[in-house]
Amino acid sequence: MEPITEQSGLDTSVLGLYLNDHLAGAAGGRARAHDMAKRHADLPIGPGLVRFASELDMEYARLRRLIDELGLQQRIPRRFAAVVGEKLGRLKLNGHLFTRSPMTPLLEVELMRGAVNAKRGLWQVLRDQAHLLGLDEAEWARLDQLAQDQSARLDEMHALVRGTALRENGPV
Repeated sequence: MEPITEQSGLDTSVLGLYLNDHLAGAAGGRARAHDMAKRHADLPIGPGLVRFASELDMEYARLRRLIDELGLQQRIPRRFAAVVGEKLGRLKLNGHLFTRSPMTPLLEVELMRGAVNAKRGLWQVLRDQAHLLGLDEAEWARLDQLAQDQSARLDEMHALVRGTALRENGPV
């Protein structure tokens, strides 16, 4: 693939920032997903989280390759800040210093649902702009469908934890 040129009519500096912002979000999101899969392995949502984290790894790698293929600069400090921010976000005062708060799986699944829906926007933009970027529209449509599937699976995980998440004994 040839790097994009200004002849495409796209503002490559804006495109580069947009893709890097999504890459930063993907870096933080996949770090959180892997942490969730590990910490919630004992819950019914554990296997689904492992699959989800694996899919996020694939999507993250594809987005990194896309930035390179388009001849755009990867902004590593943005990714670093997102991962550090995600790790700091784990240090919340939830009344459970050494144990998992009963509401943690619920809240984390809700946050992931929001992130997946935001990611769908990226895949839709790339699908719609594929002809200007010299990309295969079908690839981005498949990634959009994957995000829709992920959202549905996260909805199922939410249903598994929401009934007990606010109870004293937490999710079962």
